[in-house]
Amino acid sequence: MLEPAPAGLTTVRITTSVDGYGKVWQAQLDRVFKGTTVGPGGPAVALEINDFGATPGVVGMRIAQVFGALGADAGAVS
Repeated sequence: MLEPAPAGLTTVRITTSVDGYGKVWQAQLDRVFKGTTVGPGGPAVALEINDFGATPGVVGMRIAQVFGALGADAGAVS
């Protein structure tokens, strides 16, 4: 779920059943937000991820699709 947030504030909440993926999720989110117009200097969002067993890479692709639909630059997602 992606919703507008107060200016200058981007938050991410991840719900997953997989333990020990904190560093993997952080690396994926760093890739997702690097070079985007979301966050500092751009629109702020509240992003809630319920992965339902999907890998961080798959979730990253879905986030890129959302950014694309919003017209944000998500070209840093690979």
